[in-house]
Amino acid sequence: MARGDQLARQWKIIETLLASHTGKTVSELADELECNPRTVYRDLEALQAAVSLYIPTGWMAKTSGHCLIL
Repeated sequence: MARGDQLARQWKIIETLLASHTGKTVSELADELECNPRTVYRDLEALQAAVSLYIPTGWMAKTSGHCLIL
C-alpha cells in the first residue's frame, strides 16, 4: 500500500471520530473505510504512537473496540 493511502485513511479515521459524538466501533470504521478491522487497529496504533493525539474537543481513546474523542 502506498504511504499516501495509509495517511489518507488515518486522516479519515480522525475526521470520522471528530464528527461522531458517541464514538465508533472498529467494525464501523472498517465498514466506512472499506478495509479490514485489523487495518483500523494498526492505523490507530500508528496514530497513537506518532503523537499524543490532542484534538480541540479532547483526547482520543481506544476502549473495548470503540474509538472515542474525549
